[in-house]
Amino acid sequence: MLAFNPASCHNKQGKPVEAIQHVNHSILFNKQKLSTGDQDEHLTTDQKQPRTYSNPGVKEKTHVCDICKKPLLNIASLKRQMKIHTREKHFTCQFCSKSFAKSNYLTIHIQTHTEERPFACTFCPKSFPQSAHLTSYIKSHTGEKPCICTICHTSFPQSSQLITHMKTHTNQ
Repeated sequence: MLAFNPASCHNKQGKPVEAIQHVNHSILFNKQKLSTGDQDEHLTTDQKQPRTYSNPGVKEKTHVCDICKKPLLNIASLKRQMKIHTREKHFTCQFCSKSFAKSNYLTIHIQTHTEERPFACTFCPKSFPQSAHLTSYIKSHTGEKPCICTICHTSFPQSSQLITHMKTHTNQ
């Protein structure tokens, strides 16, 4: 659950932030913080949960992108990251000649031509080209709504819906 504590949430200039800005920040950076073991300084003390991740097999990210400062594991990862910034696109679709920076982007794109939908719903005959689309869709069958507004307690199946909803509270 995303929680907003207006008393302790400030931007880099020390100014208080709106609820929607906090939600966006939490969504964008929560995965990175989980992987590093950091805790979200914007949560109240009773909402913080200790996160300890120790795995001796995990390598330290010793390479850093000069442009975005993202830590990376190796030179190959750094080269892939640089392609994002330089907009190099070495993977070209055989059907329409559209180019992509990453091979997995091309794989996803090719499914628009082949109409391949390998991820099937277990509740109905519908299928999807990507597993994330199926995961999101299944919530329509199960009624799962894990994203809860901390202001009015309305719940939503997807974080994007919560973000849109939060704008009704901040008049944005």
